Amino acid sequence: MAMPDAIKALIDYLKNDSDTAALVGTRVFSPQMPGKEAEKQARKSVVIGISGGASQSRTGSADNVPQRTLRHDLFCYGNNPEEADEVYRAVHSAMKKMTDTNPTPAPFRNAVLESGPRFLVDADFGWPMMVETWLVTSSELATA
Repeated sequence: MAMPDAIKALIDYLKNDSDTAALVGTRVFSPQMPGKEAEKQARKSVVIGISGGASQSRTGSADNVPQRTLRHDLFCYGNNPEEADEVYRAVHSAMKKMTDTNPTPAPFRNAVLESGPRFLVDADFGWPMMVETWLVTSSELATA
């Protein structure tokens, strides 16, 4: 069986988090916002960017550990800075729930905040956003 799609699982995880879903509904995307959705911006939404992997010291030996750690930038958009911050706070809380001691949905093992938050304005469109970077470890083994 193929390795689980950790990006799709993260999208589903955030869509199913009650606080995040109450703000953005199903508007959680990766690796970019679809064109039809971008035409409707700026509104509350999340885009999950992949920004490279973690160092081996964070993941263990890639040869014998059936898991991987990916670095994700979570872009939390809103119609104004206050809405972007509101989305960021919901997403941040959801990500903090992914720990080794808190049961997480497969295939996740944990999530560790690496940096942020940062307030930015989209360079192309002027949309306000808050950005955090997380290291998310997930299993490479297929789940039933």
